[in-house]
Amino acid sequence: MRDRDTSTDSIDHPLAKTVVQLPAYLPHPLMWFAVGSTILLGSAIASALVLDRYPALLLAVSSQHKTVCQIIATDPNPPLNVRSSPIKAPDNIVAKVPNGTVLNVVDRQSGWLRITEPSVGWVYEELTVTSCTPPLSQNRIQAADTTGAANVFAQANDLYQTGNLQGAIALAQTIAPQSNDYGMAQTAIAQWQRDWHQAEAAYNTAQREARKGDWQAVLAQVPYIPENRYWRGKITPLVKQAAQKLK
Repeated sequence: MRDRDTSTDSIDHPLAKTVVQLPAYLPHPLMWFAVGSTILLGSAIASALVLDRYPALLLAVSSQHKTVCQIIATDPNPPLNVRSSPIKAPDNIVAKVPNGTVLNVVDRQSGWLRITEPSVGWVYEELTVTSCTPPLSQNRIQAADTTGAANVFAQANDLYQTGNLQGAIALAQTIAPQSNDYGMAQTAIAQWQRDWHQAEAAYNTAQREARKGDWQAVLAQVPYIPENRYWRGKITPLVKQAAQKLK
């Protein structure tokens, strides 16, 4: 049998000749690995140097992906008392904080918050509210700001509905003037105050009429109570009593 000719001289196709005649000095694969590693290392060092010199860049980038929360004073009977210990006592008030003040909380204990700003001491947690802004997206910063303001307003309205008018006002006033919800918040604050005064007057009148036994006059005050859970809850017992008396 005739042996196959394996010499390069027998390869006449141009492509075959090109493959055979590739230069012998091609870089070794390890050389490519070394070059790539050097580039990556250089990029990492450059990034580290930039962030070391400009740490605000790191804060700006990382903060866009974190939910930012603030704890705000919302005492229904302001100002908020700051106490030297987590207990209510007549002699441990060390400072007073107006509603709407952002508190720097460092610890929690049995319903109390330990703060370091604007004063050092303890405040009762139920007299505060936590307002959170959702994480920002590089392409949706404006939308996130709008959502954050809407969330703050919703929390303020909840405070109003539960009877904490001063806390509701304080929280709503934290909405920035440049926010799309600022005008709505200011309008709501004015409406809350008008409705609150009207509800107080109607409820006090209903109480006086109940003491006199004029139950029709008690029921006549119901239309003056606004759509507020707190005031509706307060006048409901009087209304039930009047209904029983008029049977």
